[in-house]
Amino acid sequence: MGDPRSTLTAETMIRSRGEPTMQHDKFTDNNLNCSSTMPAKRILRSALFLGAVAIIIPSQAFSQTVDQKQAGMNVVKKRERHALKVKSLVNNDEAAAAALKASSSSPAISAGDQALMQARSKTAARFDNYQIKGFNIPYPSYSDSLLQDYGSIRSKLDEYGIGIVGDVTAIGAYNLLDGPRSGPGPVMADGRQSDQQFWGQKLSGTNFLQAGLSFDTDRWWGVPDGQIVVMGVNTVSSWQNYNPNQTAVAAITWYQTLFDKSLELKFGIQTNEKEWVGTVIGGNIANPIGSSAAVHYEMGLGPVPAAQPSARLKWNITDNIYEQIGVMRSLPINGPTGNPIYDNRIYNPSNLDFDVPNGGLLAINEIGYKTAASPGVHSTWLRGGIMWNNSDFNNFATGRKQSGAVAGYLLGDYQLTQIAPDSIFSAYRGLYAGATMMMGDEDVLPFFASYEARLYGIGLMDSRPQDMISLSYTYNDISKSLGRQINSFSNLSGLFANSASQTAQLSYTAHVTDGVSATLGVGYTMNPSVTQRREDRNALNVILALFMPL
Repeated sequence: MGDPRSTLTAETMIRSRGEPTMQHDKFTDNNLNCSSTMPAKRILRSALFLGAVAIIIPSQAFSQTVDQKQAGMNVVKKRERHALKVKSLVNNDEAAAAALKASSSSPAISAGDQALMQARSKTAARFDNYQIKGFNIPYPSYSDSLLQDYGSIRSKLDEYGIGIVGDVTAIGAYNLLDGPRSGPGPVMADGRQSDQQFWGQKLSGTNFLQAGLSFDTDRWWGVPDGQIVVMGVNTVSSWQNYNPNQTAVAAITWYQTLFDKSLELKFGIQTNEKEWVGTVIGGNIANPIGSSAAVHYEMGLGPVPAAQPSARLKWNITDNIYEQIGVMRSLPINGPTGNPIYDNRIYNPSNLDFDVPNGGLLAINEIGYKTAASPGVHSTWLRGGIMWNNSDFNNFATGRKQSGAVAGYLLGDYQLTQIAPDSIFSAYRGLYAGATMMMGDEDVLPFFASYEARLYGIGLMDSRPQDMISLSYTYNDISKSLGRQINSFSNLSGLFANSASQTAQLSYTAHVTDGVSATLGVGYTMNPSVTQRREDRNALNVILALFMPL
């Protein structure tokens, strides 16, 4: 499988098996549960309102107040140098790197790097300030985009403080092993049973298109270091249980820094997979395949296209240590299909509805340590968090509703080697290792625990400095309570519960040309679904993906 959506579709297969404790009316139960989450929704509305109020306060006043305090002068200067360093290393920002050179405490920039920065200043990279802010992984520069500055479109929009944001992602998969090409799959929106059991069982494909505009709040309203994003999303898929067809709002957000960038505030309607946890292997947004961990999505966190009302506050405690807290309206729990992404499409096709049946309050607290690669400094990212959702979950052990669930996660990635450590633009190249552990309540989450080990290399060849190769192994533990429930009806259904699902995956992401990256992967999965028939087999999926930033 190698993808959390595959895990989610696997868990929803229990909807079609006829187990009495898993059956429920398509809408009635969830509508009754909706009222129980109203206090949580008031909290979320209050958080969004307070975020708006906080942004109205002139952020320049905060900066001036801090600067006037002599005791804090060194801290402020250090933070400014760090901000410039991060921009120059992660975003390859020419202006930031030039300013970094002027800092007496920073190493001198080589003549070669200066030449690169001068060359970049003449490309579309000069518009990178309009890229979506607040992501926990870097996004490609506009110099590596499809549109570049074609027809001077970005130059013309820049005159008004506006930028273009978005990307196109296409994924295809096919199982190479000789196994059944169809079978009793999960329930679909109309109540019928799908004839596909897992992604790639038959030739499968999907496409994501996100496009919109970003607005510089300093240029529009004199609020420095802020950004408003308005973006839409369109998804098309051969299998609705993996990725439902949908045209909707992808983002209406406001991002703002406060207190000289020590605080970052972001709120609005958005997807949250790039705001929390950080499961993308290598932080490489161009590689959409990899981790199959799904605990955070089972807990109600929204990936594309499932946007949700959210508010997040990040505190940059030091140059490297951060803590962030957030609240959001959960994706619908225990909806008609059991897949929160699909159920969100059923209940909230526009992504604009604030309330969805049994979509309560999801709160997350994450703390992390993060350093960008630079000459002599290896990239490091350690993070951990706890999630709490007050929605009503089905308890597999009791067959009753359970109010609320908790889950936690720990992840770490470290750069083992540096192939080209002499330049700020190449220090990222090298070999990396990482690990993931996620755990939740076994009685309410079908895949209640995930463990992953990964080894990956970025820019291992001088001729291919942006390519990435990755090898990962993921173990997804299946709820024993759910397994006992399924097996109690195996004589009638002919289905048996698996105890775990394991995936080993090898992939290579190639930077084809500006604005185009292609990934070819092969993943072997033991037990690609929660349940199986005697004739079902393991899967060996070949996966092809394209990523094209606009």
